[in-house]
Amino acid sequence: MCLKIALGSRSFFEDSSITEGQIAEYKRDLRFFTNLRKIAKQDAQETVDYSAYEDQIRRLVGYSTRSETSPIPSKRATTSSPTSTA
Repeated sequence: MCLKIALGSRSFFEDSSITEGQIAEYKRDLRFFTNLRKIAKQDAQETVDYSAYEDQIRRLVGYSTRSETSPIPSKRATTSSPTSTA
C-alpha cells in the first residue's frame, strides 16, 4: 500500500534524490505485490474468479432470454382429448 501511495504522490516524482531506476523498481514491486495479494485472496477464498464461469453464465442468460420470447405451449394445448363414442 505504501508503494501505491508513493507512486501516487507528486512529491515522489519531484524529489531529485529518487532516480528513474528507483521509480521503475517501485513500479515493478507494486505490480508484484498487487498480484501476490490477488493470488493470496483467491487462495484464501476471499474472492471468486468469475472468468472461469463466464461462458456458462452467458449460455444461461442466452437460454433464459430465448425462452422468455418463445413461450412453451401448455400441456392442454398440445394434447388432444379422446372422443367418446358412448
